[in-house]
Amino acid sequence: ANSEAGLIIVNSRQPQAELEGELRLTTGFYNGDQSYLVDGFLGGPVVQDKFYASLAIRLTEEDAFNTNPFASDGETGDVSERFYHGRVTFTPTDSLTVKATAYYLDVEAPGLFENELIPLNRQAYDNAPVFNFATGEILGTVQDIHHGGRALGEFEYFSDVPKLSEERDIVAGISANQKFTAGELDFAFSYSHLKQDSQGLDTDGTAFPFQAGFSADDDKIWSAELRYSSQAGQAIEYIVGGYWYREERIDDRNITFFNPFTNAYNPFSPIPEQRSEGEDFAVFGSLTAQLGVEGLSATVGLRYDQAERTSSQQGYTIAFGFQELTFLTVEGEEDYQEWLPRFVLSYEPNEFSNYYLSAARGWIPGGFNLAAAADPSVAEDILSFDEESVWSYEAGMKFRFADGKGYLNLAAFYIESDGWQEIQVDVDPDTGAITTPTHLATDADIVSMGFEIEALYRPIEALTLSAAFGYTDAEYRDYEFAIGQRGQVPVVEDLGGTAVKLGPEYDLNLSARYTFGNGFFAEAELNGVGDTPLEERSRAQDPNTGRAVQEAVWLYNAYAGYEWDNFLITLYAENISDERMASGLAFANLLTGWDGTFYAPISLPRVLGFELTMKF
Repeated sequence: ANSEAGLIIVNSRQPQAELEGELRLTTGFYNGDQSYLVDGFLGGPVVQDKFYASLAIRLTEEDAFNTNPFASDGETGDVSERFYHGRVTFTPTDSLTVKATAYYLDVEAPGLFENELIPLNRQAYDNAPVFNFATGEILGTVQDIHHGGRALGEFEYFSDVPKLSEERDIVAGISANQKFTAGELDFAFSYSHLKQDSQGLDTDGTAFPFQAGFSADDDKIWSAELRYSSQAGQAIEYIVGGYWYREERIDDRNITFFNPFTNAYNPFSPIPEQRSEGEDFAVFGSLTAQLGVEGLSATVGLRYDQAERTSSQQGYTIAFGFQELTFLTVEGEEDYQEWLPRFVLSYEPNEFSNYYLSAARGWIPGGFNLAAAADPSVAEDILSFDEESVWSYEAGMKFRFADGKGYLNLAAFYIESDGWQEIQVDVDPDTGAITTPTHLATDADIVSMGFEIEALYRPIEALTLSAAFGYTDAEYRDYEFAIGQRGQVPVVEDLGGTAVKLGPEYDLNLSARYTFGNGFFAEAELNGVGDTPLEERSRAQDPNTGRAVQEAVWLYNAYAGYEWDNFLITLYAENISDERMASGLAFANLLTGWDGTFYAPISLPRVLGFELTMKF
């Protein structure tokens, strides 16, 4: 709820042969608010040379990055997170290693919706007209009528809807590796159960009490893989294996209205259960052969995937804004199959360099959407989506300096995707108001090409310089985008040749770290992100609007600290220039359509803080 695009990164170390531990306290300050994080790690041998275990814990309390001063329940937004992660490694024999891992994540965020859409153009938002829907008369501006004359702040949004987001995530897995004289056998099995619900979607995007949305998901996933790998270092090496995957998912989407008689929003009413399932099977193999020249090898791989997708939906209708969205009654099943070849040519003339060429085919199976629309015929059109097929080609080199002072990696790529899967919504072509929920569609093909450079160099022991740059030119091709319908007539826009949404033109990272001889260190970092389209279409009803694009932005970070014995203290400043940057898909106003601005998630503001680490 307070992370960018809902992403939560889990990263904890493996238990080692020696007892080790770490305790860290981190705090940050931003816009008069703050965050606190305590995390710790303890790991080591339980039975020497046989059994190792570790436990990592993370506890977080943080205020929302973007605050809401008009919350009707007084909750301006905060996040409480509890994370526990355990690992064990068991080596009953010299040739057998068994590993197991499990984690539990509990997130509660009162005052926050899972993906809050915030006006990108604050002035246009404040000055948007408010109409009398009965007469069409302009009553005034959003700022004056709904917000008492208050202008929208840089890292604020205005909403009266009570909000609460919750997430529970349980993951467990086990793996085993058995070594033989001629090779090794690997097995892995995992299970995850994610339950998340979020209430507080404000359809009109203002503090005016009208309508609230709710979404919930219950997702269970099982997967297993078995593979055999021949002994490394032979003239011919091979891998064969199989894979299984199963998913069961329940979705819930609902809307309620403000009740002026109780001065509160009505409870969300129960809806029919919406279920979807998927099951995949795959077999794969690859062969790597030395080609007679020292360091030159070729790899050929082939994978066969079979996927089944089913959907069981019960029809119902909800009122969304001034229209009704009809969810279809569906009992559907689709099967998908694909052969996926892979080719690699690699040349490693010495231990410091590697050159390679690769070509590979990939895919994503099709499936079913939770289909709903103001027009039931449109709901039928978006009920299912096709598989996506990709051919990717890459050439590159990896080079490590012989003196151990750094490395240089270069890569160039070309990608063709048929049936590109991306999130879409249909809209009213005259107003821009949405007429369907978000759904996956495969109407477009894309072509993407570019290059990446990554380098690190230590000219002296105390100084580390690093740089990474990636350039991407990604365009839609053969894309007849169905905006929506005007009556019974589909309105289509040709988007061929336009940039693919959410694909930045470039990414840049530069950093320099200097370690003084007395325990002090300092680091400066520059991150650049090129122009990034936030939606796929131009606004047909207002050609002057153009696309929602996050213009290129530069983010400056700085770190300084002191390390002594087993302690480390770090002061940090991130997003020093306090840039306001969109970090997700952009939409027009969900209720009224185009009101002069797009709405999108906003990333974190300037953060100042410190971190104290103790190791033992």
